[in-house]
Amino acid sequence: MKPIDETIKSWGATDVGSETWHLSGYQNWWSAALDHFAEQGCTAYDDECEVWEETDPDPPEFGISGCRMLDELRCEGNEGYGIEAADGFLVSDVTDEQENELEEAVRKVAGEWLDRHKLRPTWKVGGRSWVVTLGQAKSRAAQESNSPEIPDGSKEGGAK
Repeated sequence: MKPIDETIKSWGATDVGSETWHLSGYQNWWSAALDHFAEQGCTAYDDECEVWEETDPDPPEFGISGCRMLDELRCEGNEGYGIEAADGFLVSDVTDEQENELEEAVRKVAGEWLDRHKLRPTWKVGGRSWVVTLGQAKSRAAQESNSPEIPDGSKEGGAK
């Protein structure tokens, strides 16, 4: 199992292999996992869930492609571009460097527009993930609170 990156600031949890997120907004992985296990009624120490880091989605302007921009510029829907004389327009005469320059310029303008109008995404998306067991989550929570756990899950020194 890969080590969990505990420097992550926001966590979520869900069933292993699920395409949808279940719980999110936790400050640590074990709290997300323990709440998920509790909500699912899990009690066995080897029950598993998936915890994942919450991260910002890629900036929307990253979806802008120089190639697609060129396609739009030579669109046959534009008056006078659907004729034989326009064949090859902005195809072989545009270098990769020029295409990249166009992409960079349009992304910059789009990013500034998004910022000016406060239209950036406000949600989180799942990043890296780890499969953890209820036992691991309980053990890590006990370490954090400095109260040792005994195998049945109750804390030592509790009421009898």
